[in-house]
Amino acid sequence: MTGPPDSSAVESEQRVHEAIAELENLRQRLLRAGEGESDPAEVRAALAQYWHAHGPILVAVAAAVGEQVRAQALQALYQWRAEVARATRVRR
Repeated sequence: MTGPPDSSAVESEQRVHEAIAELENLRQRLLRAGEGESDPAEVRAALAQYWHAHGPILVAVAAAVGEQVRAQALQALYQWRAEVARATRVRR
């Protein structure tokens, strides 16, 4: 049985969605800069502002994803080790 979502989890999810939305704005600004339609100093300032605003949540998400991948890989390795052990016992 699951309860209502944790308020910090909901807030984190909202922050991730905000970071994604603002990333699209940065992409558009970079494209305009590539076409010479935007000042590079403004782009650098926007990137710095983006990282200042969203860096902590992006780091947290990256760490969580990394931990999830690590746990899945470890589980797969334990399963593989068990299969190897079973296969070598059958040959004896």
